[in-house]
Amino acid sequence: MINNVLMYFRHVENSFAKQSCLKPADFKKIAYEMKRIQTEVHKKVVVHRQKVMRNKTDNQVKASQESQFLLAARKRIPELLECLAGAGSHLADHARLTGYLMGYLSIITGHRSVVLTNMTRENVHDCQVWSDGNRVQVMVDDHKTVRSFGQAVFSLEKTEYDWLQQICQGKCCMRAKDCPYVFHTSLGVQIVKPVNLLNIAWQDAGMKGAIDFNKIRSSVATQVRNITLK
Repeated sequence: MINNVLMYFRHVENSFAKQSCLKPADFKKIAYEMKRIQTEVHKKVVVHRQKVMRNKTDNQVKASQESQFLLAARKRIPELLECLAGAGSHLADHARLTGYLMGYLSIITGHRSVVLTNMTRENVHDCQVWSDGNRVQVMVDDHKTVRSFGQAVFSLEKTEYDWLQQICQGKCCMRAKDCPYVFHTSLGVQIVKPVNLLNIAWQDAGMKGAIDFNKIRSSVATQVRNITLK
């Protein structure tokens, strides 16, 4: 905004100095005052950013917490899949399973929750496989930044992909095949509030405090930045 004002007065000085009735000294004074204001604003902006970053860092999920959750997820996801496959649809276990899977995938990829909720069974089926079937790539078309960055990519190990396959095959509930989306409720409806399920799994894993996908994304971004700077 201040830069625009400065450019305006430079334009006036260069093209309409006579019509403006301003002297060269006046233009210099205006430029000086605008730059002084700009410096003051910049100082306040820097201080504000530091405060926001400090608060964000203090509330950030630690890498050790994410590792603990991943270990719990790798243990609980197969258990919950087996339980649901044998006993049929069970609301509480279905919520835990969905929360674990979405939390796990969010931590290993840093993707937004909307990428997870918009992942379809077709996306899973149309995966790319390499390394003798040990590595799988699932790509999601419908998400927030698709126009800028294209498809969201999930690079998975065979075990992780098998979890998604079992969900698509209806191992989690009877209504799974009624929904085109991988992550759904036990009634076969697309997930609307994934953060609730994430917190159910987070607590089931013995983790303290509340969690959300933005905290996970922020933590992942910070860890990547720290690795890059080393």
